[in-house]
Amino acid sequence: MKFLMIVFFIIFNVLFTTAEMIQCYYRVEKNYRYIDGNFNECEVRITEYSRNRYATIEGAENANKRFAAGMTNDDIQSLNIDDNYSIKQFPTEVSNVFGKLILIRIRNPNINKLSNEDLKEFPKLKSLRITGAFLKTIEENLFANNPELEVVDFSWNLINQIDPRTFSNLNNLRVLELIKNKCEILNTAETRDEVEELVKEIESGKCQAVQI
Repeated sequence: MKFLMIVFFIIFNVLFTTAEMIQCYYRVEKNYRYIDGNFNECEVRITEYSRNRYATIEGAENANKRFAAGMTNDDIQSLNIDDNYSIKQFPTEVSNVFGKLILIRIRNPNINKLSNEDLKEFPKLKSLRITGAFLKTIEENLFANNPELEVVDFSWNLINQIDPRTFSNLNNLRVLELIKNKCEILNTAETRDEVEELVKEIESGKCQAVQI
């Protein structure tokens, strides 16, 4: 009996520390901020994270039971993760389950890095909002695979450096929120004209090597 109890503990511990699960509350989000329309959303309610990456998404296969008959995970367009400090990296592997995401919102995570590799599986992304995190540097080719982005919100981070060419390929970008970061020039732009003005400031190198 003692041997069985020890084995059970070890197996349970391994599963608990390596499996990452998302439990979704499925709903229809109407008129997502800055993006008009109705979107089928997975709002994350319970999460268990490991040190490495997403492994499984619990409950995702039941998405079609929460919507009209015939709908599947491919109909999920929006992922909303709110107030989850356990997230230490961008959840790229949700693309394996939700392959057609166009809206991603992550608020108050423990993310300090973001690369184009993290975003490459979301070519149709229209809105990316990562707020209240610890992002510091925005690299040149961050959005190389996301040309359809209309909204980018990195407010309330620690951004002190943005490559001048970061937004050069985003011709549809019409909202850029960068307030409450370390670069003093960073502001909120809510029209295409305002975005172009803010991007010009960034391209001029005003957000380069600013000390925290």
